[in-house]
Amino acid sequence: MIASPAKLLFLPGASGNTRFWHPVAERLAHPAQHVHIGWPGFGDTPPLPSVTGMHDLVARVLAKIDRPTALEAQSMGGIVAVLAALERPELIST
Repeated sequence: MIASPAKLLFLPGASGNTRFWHPVAERLAHPAQHVHIGWPGFGDTPPLPSVTGMHDLVARVLAKIDRPTALEAQSMGGIVAVLAALERPELIST
C-alpha cells in the first residue's frame, strides 16, 4: 500500500496552461507539496529541443517523482499521468 502523497503533481492538457489547476490547488487543504508542470513548447512554457514526443514528457514527469505522489491531470496530461504511473506504480498514490 502506498502512503498518503507527499507531493501533488498538476499536469495540464495540450493547451499547456500551467495555471489550469491553480484554482483547485489553492483550495486543497492537503499538506503535500504542490508542483505545476508545463509542457515544453506548449502554452507559455518555452520549447526544449530535447523534447520531441510523449515519452519525453513522461520522462520529465518521472524526474519529479521522488516520493509518494498523486497525479492530477487534464486531457493530454491524463495520458502522460497514466504512462508515468505504469513506470513508477510504487510511488503513485492516485
